[in-house]
Amino acid sequence: MAKFFIGVLALIISTLVGHNFSLKQKRQLEFYEEFKRFNSSLKRNIQFRKDNLINLLNYDCKNDDFICTLKSAKLIITGISKEEICLPEYITDKDFFNRFFCNIGYGNGINELNFLCEYEDELNEKLLKIKDNYSKLSSLYDKLGFSFGMVVMILIL
Repeated sequence: MAKFFIGVLALIISTLVGHNFSLKQKRQLEFYEEFKRFNSSLKRNIQFRKDNLINLLNYDCKNDDFICTLKSAKLIITGISKEEICLPEYITDKDFFNRFFCNIGYGNGINELNFLCEYEDELNEKLLKIKDNYSKLSSLYDKLGFSFGMVVMILIL
């Protein structure tokens, strides 16, 4: 009976690990999509409103990780903090975001718009790769986690 419970426990743990990898893929996709919306908002502002960059960093969204990133960027831009920008652990290309936030707001309107457009092009390429990986790998992680757990459970029994 103890072997059965250990096998079930191994199945549950491996399924949860696989699901956790799948969730990281999803959270990464959501973060990049939110960043794309933020970049579009900055472009619209440069073209029409001309709001202060610090006010624009109060961008309203539902992604808590992105809000945390914007808050840390605001502290760095205002000179309050000297630390790096706060990025979630599932973001692998930290230089991409650090370059963005370190260079934003330093050019005139036309140069700033060109900068944002270049970043949007690069972002679209990254987003396509992430969406492709997510569609391929998210269900695979779930299935691999469950399958590995089943193999372990069978071996234990």
